[in-house]
Amino acid sequence: MYDMILALRPSALDDLGLTAALRAHADRTLAHTGIQFEMDATEFHACTEQGRSARLSPEMEIALYRMFQEALSNVIRHASAKHVRFVLARRAGWFEGRIEDDGRGFNPDDIHGDGLETRGLGLLGIKERVSQFGGELEIESAYGSGCCLCIRLPLEAAAYE
Repeated sequence: MYDMILALRPSALDDLGLTAALRAHADRTLAHTGIQFEMDATEFHACTEQGRSARLSPEMEIALYRMFQEALSNVIRHASAKHVRFVLARRAGWFEGRIEDDGRGFNPDDIHGDGLETRGLGLLGIKERVSQFGGELEIESAYGSGCCLCIRLPLEAAAYE
């Protein structure tokens, strides 16, 4: 029960922030998979040099954590990837996140996202979280070409909650 409660909102998210929480989750989750992990958060943290807060709202941080968590789970279960990369950035009032893998890829048109099939439910959940913040989700993939999920959320997303 204690583990389930901690999983609801990882303490690393509160204590260390989104980047550290995502890195810790990826390291833990990928430890025995053989999948190499890389994270680039240079453009995400550059804003602190300009006097802005490095932290997003708690609601946005947990939503993003869950999106990246689900995307990583999809990579492990479906992609047969050897490498996965997270990219976090802030640009012109937007959070931009990318989850890139070098796996087998798929045709995004095959994922209907209507909730009637078990296939694509993870992507449907990501899409719903993105829409809660008035954001955009782009799926770039093709068979044999890996996958890239591109998440964009407006940093002034409080109006959408």
